[in-house]
Amino acid sequence: MTSAIDPTKPVDGVSASKDDLRANLLAVKAEIEHGGFAEGLTPSNYTAANSQVLAHLTGIDSALGTVTPGSSATWVNVKAAFGAVGDGVTDDTAALQAAIDSGLPLYLPPGTYRITSSLLHNKAINLIGGMGKNSTEADESKSVIIGNLAEPLLRSPTVWVDHNNVVQGTPGGGGTGSNLCLSDLVFVNEHNDGSHIQTYNPGAPTHIRRCHFSSIRFRGLLLIQQFSALVENCWFTGQGVDTLVNSGRYLEAYALYLGGHSACVGCDFQGVGTAVHAVLIENSIFNLRTEVCGLGLRVGGRQLSPDQPLTNTTLSGSLIGGVYMEANHVGMWLSGLGRAIEIRDVSVNGHGGGPVGTSDAGIIIDANAEIGQIANCIAGGSFVRAAIVTQAHVPLEFITGENASGPVIIGSSTPYSVTVPDPAPRYHMRGVPLNYSVNATQPNGMRTVSAFSDLQLRGLKGLDIVNANVLPNNLGRIESVALDATTHAVTFAGAATAGEAAINTLTAVTQTSSLTPGTYQYASTLIGPRGETEVDLSAVGGANYKQVTVGSGQIARVTLFGVSNQPRLKRRLYRGTTLGRFDGFFEIPVSQTTFDDNGTIAFTGNDLPPPSGLGQHIPAEHEIDANYAVVGTPSWNTTCWVTNKATTGFTINFGTAAPAGATVQWLLFR
Repeated sequence: MTSAIDPTKPVDGVSASKDDLRANLLAVKAEIEHGGFAEGLTPSNYTAANSQVLAHLTGIDSALGTVTPGSSATWVNVKAAFGAVGDGVTDDTAALQAAIDSGLPLYLPPGTYRITSSLLHNKAINLIGGMGKNSTEADESKSVIIGNLAEPLLRSPTVWVDHNNVVQGTPGGGGTGSNLCLSDLVFVNEHNDGSHIQTYNPGAPTHIRRCHFSSIRFRGLLLIQQFSALVENCWFTGQGVDTLVNSGRYLEAYALYLGGHSACVGCDFQGVGTAVHAVLIENSIFNLRTEVCGLGLRVGGRQLSPDQPLTNTTLSGSLIGGVYMEANHVGMWLSGLGRAIEIRDVSVNGHGGGPVGTSDAGIIIDANAEIGQIANCIAGGSFVRAAIVTQAHVPLEFITGENASGPVIIGSSTPYSVTVPDPAPRYHMRGVPLNYSVNATQPNGMRTVSAFSDLQLRGLKGLDIVNANVLPNNLGRIESVALDATTHAVTFAGAATAGEAAINTLTAVTQTSSLTPGTYQYASTLIGPRGETEVDLSAVGGANYKQVTVGSGQIARVTLFGVSNQPRLKRRLYRGTTLGRFDGFFEIPVSQTTFDDNGTIAFTGNDLPPPSGLGQHIPAEHEIDANYAVVGTPSWNTTCWVTNKATTGFTINFGTAAPAGATVQWLLFR
């Protein structure tokens, strides 16, 4: 053993200096790294010797107030040098801020450091703790920074964004913040509207590794307008995700917000509102796991930027791959895809046990996602709406969809409102097996597929064009033909809007009732073969979300607006006793405009309506042009042909007149 200085004994009557002790510590470290203590020892004895050496290092740490974890740099112990206590009770705000202001590399020994106001990184921070991500270790091995703050625990001094997306401070130009390097730390914000860390526009790289963002109630790590950031091997865990989903706030409750020029690798997300929200440009996302979250991954959409707050933007120049999602309310939502973006090798597993029960949807591609490449992805399991919900013209290659609960694919055929080449671009899906398992409602093993006209289905297997479940969408349906008719006009339905689902009045009426006295919330939607209108769960008293207080012997009378020209729709009325949460729903015909809830009518389901932003309307069936083919099959022995093809419908002609009770089945192909 080459080290010769004992920190507890003087040498020639003179105590060792800190420099001597640091040199001694490096010598001991070198012995460990080069196996010097292992010479002539058995493995068991070597382990014992190693333990002694580690104890020796700990003794030096206590004497010096410094450690050298993994490098030759001196790390300043915030307890010894700045008076931090770390007992979870003492206010360590001033001590930690002083340490940060020193600009020195800092070591945060295991302990719980409570703060009462935000820590500001005026200078570059290089801070390392005892342990962050590994949850199996005892609490005393972790270095925890905790607070109950409506603002971030740690933030840029110049500007930050509060929980209402209000900009605090004054946005600056390029490079207004300092770089941030954090390792092996735990961050906990106990405030329901708080966040953990926010950075803004740093002029140097940000590197965060092996940290645990724990008990996230609203927001975790927000990297706003970054220019070089790496988040690796971190753990994000949430608290109260069901409340966030039920209130619709999960779409803004980001565990990790990547505001450009950032990379996230090897991180885990559990029970948070939105696991990752990536916008702007050059975000690389690899090898993630999101489980029991409101939303696993959102690409594009609302930009949380002090320079341009609350604007919608795309994500461009980025790669996303190797992402696994399980039991999230929504797996992946593509809100805006820019140029040079590729998403591949994403697996979405939907089933019960998520934030609010069975997953709502696997992959959502909204109307703003017009370009980009999506390939080799799978959405399988059980989804309320569908495995894949798409309203945009995005190429989908080798996508696997499977849904044990309902449709595999649903989407919009809303006409293009922009000038496009001729022929107009279409969806492209290749190699998409849909019959992975036997649907219990279809013993023939075929899959029910809700699709849409501007979709090219290539290589699909298991399309059930016989079972009526597939026919009420714009691929086709069965319609009655009038007696003695020689023609039958098919008219495509118009879009059903959220406004048509509005509640006109909601009043308490004295009548025979077993409804328990109290305050009830009711939400009204329209539901059709290809979707459900949305509800703004944040606006009680809005168009289709209202509340009423009923007393003893009273019923809740809901009066609804009439809906015209929607024969294939029905209504849903959701009822609950807690804001944003529902105990179940009642289904009534779309023609019924009054509903009396007297407490004796049983719920027909237990589900949530689509929150604001996910399902603005049920798309129209209108075609983008008349370049489609129709196959018709009359129920009687006759010839038939199609004329008058238009974007709003067509006419089927018959060689002989229709008998009583005649029907015609038609299928539309592009």
